[in-house]
Amino acid sequence: MYVLEYLIYHLKPFGLRNTLSGTAAPPPDRDGKQTPRPGPTDEDEERKKKAEELEKQKEAQLKKEEEEDEAKRKKDKKEG
Repeated sequence: MYVLEYLIYHLKPFGLRNTLSGTAAPPPDRDGKQTPRPGPTDEDEERKKKAEELEKQKEAQLKKEEEEDEAKRKKDKKEG
């Protein structure tokens, strides 16, 4: 039984092919005539800038909340 499993699942007998689903990579450009793939567009740069701005705003908000919490703890500590 182990020998049969080895022959079927590990050696992959002749005739069985592993077909992968999805898109294949483009064939190589042997003649050098293929145009290069386009780089990032202006829209991509704008999205990146907006994401960075949002991240900065979130960090500033968190910092503000932490400062408020610290001030509240100090105030409570003085009163208590």
